Amino acid sequence: MRYSLVTAPAIEPVTLTEAKAHLRVETTADDTLLTSLIKSSRQMAEAYTGITFIDTTWKLFIDNWPSTYNEAWWTGVRELPIDYDNKRSYIEIPLSPLQSITHIKTYDNADASTTIASTEYQVSTYAGITPKKGRIILRDGATWPTFERNADGIEIQLVSGYGTATTDVPETIRQALLIDIAFRYENRGDGSISGNAKQLLNQFRTISL
Repeated sequence: MRYSLVTAPAIEPVTLTEAKAHLRVETTADDTLLTSLIKSSRQMAEAYTGITFIDTTWKLFIDNWPSTYNEAWWTGVRELPIDYDNKRSYIEIPLSPLQSITHIKTYDNADASTTIASTEYQVSTYAGITPKKGRIILRDGATWPTFERNADGIEIQLVSGYGTATTDVPETIRQALLIDIAFRYENRGDGSISGNAKQLLNQFRTISL
């Protein structure tokens, strides 16, 4: 599974003005540096939490439909024989909070695409302050279609994020970003997220690194 950026967020979760007020910086001498720190802090925090803060469009590529055999769950006893080809009825989206699915396409060996009708599936967005991973779920009677391309044979275009405005982002996340920006501004050359910022971000994590 891999994903690529289609459309970057139009704004950052915190503004340059907010960052300068937090740092008590009154001159414009470091505006370029601070703008870069705002972006990099947001990117690192998104990677740390598995959450997209401002609405962003992505393409997610997978090689095959999820199989029940590969599910990370434990029932105590697994009945035999194991069906390696049994397809799971949902796809879990690693980027949260999921806003919408633009399309799902499959590809043949000539790289020709086929779009799956949106009537074949439903989307669970699991929206909230601390969102769970969204899901694409097959409707009753529907099946995942066959395809030919061995690598990246399935393409899912999606939008994830809390919204399009800074005020859509939880204030705790915004405060974590300001703390991290201040830490990296005062400790230039340190490329890691500050410990205090991580403490605020931990409640939002949807992934384990």
